[in-house]
Amino acid sequence: EQVVLLAIGSGACVLVALSQPCEVLQMLGPEPDEVGCVGWCAQTKSLAAGAGAAVVVYNRSSASAAGAAGSPPARRGDWHWERDARLPQPGLVVSLAWTRAAGASRAVWVCAGCELALWSQPDHPPAGWAVSWRRTLAQPAALLSARGAAGTPLLATAGEG
Repeated sequence: EQVVLLAIGSGACVLVALSQPCEVLQMLGPEPDEVGCVGWCAQTKSLAAGAGAAVVVYNRSSASAAGAAGSPPARRGDWHWERDARLPQPGLVVSLAWTRAAGASRAVWVCAGCELALWSQPDHPPAGWAVSWRRTLAQPAALLSARGAAGTPLLATAGEG
């Protein structure tokens, strides 16, 4: 059975839901600011939410992550996420996208204002999140995608004008 999870920004919260049957599993937050964007990490089932000038990262709890990464838990109540980190940004987060980065267990691209940054969490030893790359853009980016063909990381941004 394939499980399709949805993350929906709703005000200052993120709703995590199943698509079939349509069922809300958990409400995350509230955050101090409105949630403007969300993204899933396919390999870890982690969730990132852009809320104001921060990215909030949620991990599956150890109980819900105990099963195989792609397999559904034994019961719907076994799906559960916990706050892992709050990553401060220089401006309003408008877009984010999970990616792979060498030496990192998880990495996420973040567009905030006129800044594009790659935040990563090192594999060994397990450590906190840090900015591993940062650039100033000539214009703010409105969209961000970090998918490439055949597992090759590709970053694409789009702005206005």
